[in-house]
Amino acid sequence: RLANTRHRANVRKTRQGWKRWRVSATKPPGEEQISRVLAESLLFRRLSVAERGAIREGSAIRVFKSRAAPRDFADPVNEVGVIISGRADLYRQNIAGRRERAMTLSEGDIFGMQAFLDAQRPEERVRARTPVVAMMIPAQKFQQLVLNVLGTQVVSDLALKVPFLRGISFCR
Repeated sequence: RLANTRHRANVRKTRQGWKRWRVSATKPPGEEQISRVLAESLLFRRLSVAERGAIREGSAIRVFKSRAAPRDFADPVNEVGVIISGRADLYRQNIAGRRERAMTLSEGDIFGMQAFLDAQRPEERVRARTPVVAMMIPAQKFQQLVLNVLGTQVVSDLALKVPFLRGISFCR
């Protein structure tokens, strides 16, 4: 009888843990949340409200489950993603060909533009740690509205270096 009670308690805890990772694909984030994330992003706050609206118009909202890979090493670069909610890990391949975690991405961070910034190492893999809601921007639109306006060096600094530094406890 006592073992049965413990078993039920363990099953209940397991179910509660799995419910935590479920994502409702029917309820996308509201426009105010997307606008807030873009306004608070160090990269997108440098753009005008009209330019942020133009970026938002041509983009699509996608939901990725925990442990899913929104971007893999072999994927062609046709979209750039902005994380609206959730956390993801960004992996790169080292010289030996092994993947290693480069940084952790969170709300407002960008992935998928590595091919624009570093032509010698264009591959990257993004894997969701928690359920991730991302705004996917077509690559040509990102290049036209962000890279050409702000410049490659500014985009590189704000999109790659800031999330890396945020992961170091001394820089928080």
